[in-house]
Amino acid sequence: MINFTVGPVMSDNVVRAIGAEQVPYFRTSEFSAVMLENEKLLKKFAKAGDDARVVFITGSGTASMEASVMNVFDKTDKVLVVNTQTLCQFVLR
Repeated sequence: MINFTVGPVMSDNVVRAIGAEQVPYFRTSEFSAVMLENEKLLKKFAKAGDDARVVFITGSGTASMEASVMNVFDKTDKVLVVNTQTLCQFVLR
């Protein structure tokens, strides 16, 4: 079967095997350790301080964009929006 998702290459068998595994239960110490490691790595990548926090949004890209806009700007701010695609039109509503 041809993969028509976004990306330049087909998924590797190792990646597909991981995707076929059961989703980990989130109320375990193992899951917490993974998420803390994710936070540590993202803070390192972003060169954020030790007191910075990472927020993982378990939603769509649209949910993440809306959360970002709603929590960074208020009605008194002036914002320049470059409307380039459907997501921009959705967020502008």
